[in-house]
Amino acid sequence: MKILVINCGSSSLKYQLIDMENENVIAKGLCERIGIDGSKLTHQPEGKDKFVLEQPMPNHTVAISLVMEALQDADHGVITNTDEISAIGHRVLHGGMVYSDSVVVNDDVKRVIRECFDLGPLHNPANLMGIEACEEAMPGKPNVAVWDTAFGMAMPEKAYMYAIPHEYFEKYSIRRYGFHGTSHMFVSGEAIKFGGLDPENAKVIVCHLGNGASVSASIGGKCVDTSMGLTPLEGLIMGTRSGDVDPAVVQFIANKENMDVNEVLNVLNKKSGVLGMTNGISSDFRDIENAAKEGNHLAEVALDAFVYRVAKYVGAYTAAMNGVDAIAFTAGVGENDKATRKKVCEYLGYLGVKIDDAANDVRGKRTVISAPDSKVKVMLIPTILGEKEKDQFLFEALEKVMERKWECDIICRISLLKHYGETGVWDEKRKNIAEEILEECEKERLQFAFFRMLPRELLCTCQMEDKMFVECRAGRRARVTLHSYIERGETSEEKSEPLKERYQGIYNREFVLFYGEKLHYYFVIEKDGKVETTGEEILTVEESSMQGGSKYQMLNTMLQLREKGKKEELQRMAEAYMEREQQVKDLFALLD
Repeated sequence: MKILVINCGSSSLKYQLIDMENENVIAKGLCERIGIDGSKLTHQPEGKDKFVLEQPMPNHTVAISLVMEALQDADHGVITNTDEISAIGHRVLHGGMVYSDSVVVNDDVKRVIRECFDLGPLHNPANLMGIEACEEAMPGKPNVAVWDTAFGMAMPEKAYMYAIPHEYFEKYSIRRYGFHGTSHMFVSGEAIKFGGLDPENAKVIVCHLGNGASVSASIGGKCVDTSMGLTPLEGLIMGTRSGDVDPAVVQFIANKENMDVNEVLNVLNKKSGVLGMTNGISSDFRDIENAAKEGNHLAEVALDAFVYRVAKYVGAYTAAMNGVDAIAFTAGVGENDKATRKKVCEYLGYLGVKIDDAANDVRGKRTVISAPDSKVKVMLIPTILGEKEKDQFLFEALEKVMERKWECDIICRISLLKHYGETGVWDEKRKNIAEEILEECEKERLQFAFFRMLPRELLCTCQMEDKMFVECRAGRRARVTLHSYIERGETSEEKSEPLKERYQGIYNREFVLFYGEKLHYYFVIEKDGKVETTGEEILTVEESSMQGGSKYQMLNTMLQLREKGKKEELQRMAEAYMEREQQVKDLFALLD
């Protein structure tokens, strides 16, 4: 199963194509400067050279089409056609109070995204274009919306309420939502793990710094406060957004420039930030930095103001949490601009923050950049939509699909089942969903090695508790031959047999092994004129598979007891086995 994950930002589009069987990123890339001169696609396929295309991208629809072409290209592509993509995950900025949990996109979801255009004028239109472009390119494939407000919705009431008449909250849901939520959720959690901090109580500030920028505060990974508000306009100075301004500025500009409110908000969203402060040099921080190096005063002021605003928010959130254990930088500027990271931290000396210049001399790499004697850990934690935190959102959405009995590709269901097995977390809801998927697999005659990770009571329902699998992932349309023999004491019989493709490049065969037996096996794979022989593997009966009351398990237990010389226990187990046999005979006699 392959999942395409897309993040349409205000002037960029990040993507990853993930093989969910092994969670490998088989291709990733970035479209940058969308709607700006100098648009560029950088495409990095796994195991191949990077591909760079400089071509105008006036909007996100054009960017999506170029991404799809790159993924399918004969030279640098990784798929032959879009049929190989099972689902698409989208970061979506705003769903108001209607949606915050991940959801499979339908007409109602798109309606809500459209209705929130005025709340996210730079992102929601781009997000919807990305969704509709994917729907056109891959009709029938599930598109999953992952909402940027999910993290901020956990803010306490004192943090998200505005000091305006309460009736506006009741009527229009006017409150602070917070954005970049998927990034803040992931980075705050990773900072706790990477820094070895207390997962329940760690106080973390995340600085998501890019063309869009925000700061969040969290305790134990749960949001305490975040800088963006009803819309992404609140908070830090950004590429084209003003960030915090006196609300009276809107009225003042409207009166002086003969504009209405919507026109002024358009200025604050699309013509302000560092673009406006530099009198139109650029909204890209790299261009501003180059101008500052050349002595442009406005560019210097814009960069200083940006750093100053970030430092103010870090200080405010430290006070809000009564301390801070870690500060993490992420996103385009946060991950790549060592000078900005250092300048922000220079404001934080009162907290005992110290930066190691050598450690800070890095781009896009997870690392601690603070000095050993720093009282606060400072880190660089890269993030991009499509990393494992996104996987979780997608699985949650697939779970909702199953609960609501919506149509969904069988491979998506199988992937959800595998996810359940890997997490090992089971409740009644998951067991019911898993049982439904297993029944569907049984109808389609689909069986996989990961089924052994499922609870034994589920395997009993499809008569699989006694089965073991050898499995080979060789890709589509390969010729796979299994060579095997079962070691039974001193006897063995070697076999060679071709395997049919079970599903999408997976080839397997089931065996029933008993205690003391060893299955020796290897695969010979022929594909694209090449022949590959895998190393020999040995499969034995696991101790855990002998636990339970099935006839197979009882036989294995008896074999083990015989080997260990436990005659009395063996006698009792043999008697129990014969009693079970007699019960079965009596039952079927009654049915006759």
